[in-house]
Amino acid sequence: RRLTIIARMKQKLRNGSPPRELELKLAIDKRADGARRLRDILSAGERDAPVTRRLRTIYFDTPSHDLRSKHISLRVRQVEGSWRQSVKAETRIRGGLSNPIEVEGDVKGPLPDLRAVADTKRRRRLRKIIGSNQLKRLFETDVRRTTQTVSDTQGNHVEIAFDDAAIKSATDTEEFGELELELKRWRPNGIMEIVKLISQNDIPVRPSSYSNAERGYRLVLKESNAALKPKKLKQSPLKAGQSAPKAFQALLEWTVEQ
Repeated sequence: RRLTIIARMKQKLRNGSPPRELELKLAIDKRADGARRLRDILSAGERDAPVTRRLRTIYFDTPSHDLRSKHISLRVRQVEGSWRQSVKAETRIRGGLSNPIEVEGDVKGPLPDLRAVADTKRRRRLRKIIGSNQLKRLFETDVRRTTQTVSDTQGNHVEIAFDDAAIKSATDTEEFGELELELKRWRPNGIMEIVKLISQNDIPVRPSSYSNAERGYRLVLKESNAALKPKKLKQSPLKAGQSAPKAFQALLEWTVEQ
């Protein structure tokens, strides 16, 4: 199995928009000790006692996967007897990086309720995409998550979560692991500091292109999550009028995806 390392920061926007998450997803061979080494490096300071809990998350879409086609995920998660709905938009991952918008709300049970989407703009867009279609339960994840918060001498706090997980469709099951680093209180360039730590300690990783939602869709569609296949260039990443830095960034992102 491969283990995915995720470095995550919450971004609060000033214009009243829903908060975004800045995520860096890196895959590492679970047989290697890189994830343990990174966890040990980050845990060098003060640490809370680890807490383990089980998370059950159910993902929904229309029969023709209209939400996925618009880079939106809709899920309902059970945590300690309560249910919480999450809508993520702009979920595309490029070079291991994603910056989705997330809108959350409590619901009464394991079914989605669009009335719980407090953001009016997002709720209207969801209704428009879904139209007259019925939402269908596609797959779910069953996660055993162990979390621990650690801090360093400079007052930075990071929550380290290790997930031993399985994703299940109606006919198939796939196991996977994730080491998630949520930067609770960190300097603005915290993600780059994590990348620097990985580089300085020779931890072998590669960018990961799959969110849990995308893993589930690939399982439903019988597409392998493990196989590494080259991606063909469908269209040039360059656009007329781009500045040199923007053009270089686009080429670099495309190269990483390859």
